[in-house]
Amino acid sequence: MIKLPGTASELPPPARTFVLGTQGFMICVSLFGIATGIGLLYLRNWARISLLIWGGFSVFFGLIGIPIAFLTQFPANPNSPALPAESLQVVRWILLVIYGIPLVIGVWWLILFNRKTVKAQLPATESLPIKGCRGNQHALFPSPYSPGFTSPRP
Repeated sequence: MIKLPGTASELPPPARTFVLGTQGFMICVSLFGIATGIGLLYLRNWARISLLIWGGFSVFFGLIGIPIAFLTQFPANPNSPALPAESLQVVRWILLVIYGIPLVIGVWWLILFNRKTVKAQLPATESLPIKGCRGNQHALFPSPYSPGFTSPRP
């Protein structure tokens, strides 16, 4: 951890634990996003489904955030009376952009990854033929208990 100057107050232990847990969660989400991007480059169907879920989340939170940004009343700041009221409108526009960009990207992903041509590029199962297996040669998990399984022939 970085040592902060003496004027900064220390976080109480429960708040510090919460902050570290939140940072760990965000790192895990970021790593999953990177794995999804790599899976999409390798044309994996699970990556398409993951992007559909992320697109749905983006649309959902964008549709909630934009009305909140419109309806929020910003009070005048008593510590800086010289601050013009128009500057609070800038904050509102920044919030609209912050919620609008993921909304547009989410809608784009939902449309793009539901198209027939994209679905055709991404196979539903990622399996390889299994040598020495009769019947279902593309089983994801071959088992001696599944029908058609035989031991590999020499």
